[in-house]
Amino acid sequence: MHETKKLEFKETITNTFLKTVSAFSNYDGGEIFFGIDDNGNVKGMPNVRQSCLDIENKINDSI
Repeated sequence: MHETKKLEFKETITNTFLKTVSAFSNYDGGEIFFGIDDNGNVKGMPNVRQSCLDIENKINDSI
């Protein structure tokens, strides 16, 4: 898989993904996959439950 206009890979959870969330929500939607590097290699996430909470909290805190 490769990144496209509607598909974005993020290896880690940083605030930079918030720009992608904003772009996708203001355009035509899209998907962000965490734990995957820019080359499409799966790196995984150390704690999936905590990662989900972190993503949700970062989005909620920014709106």
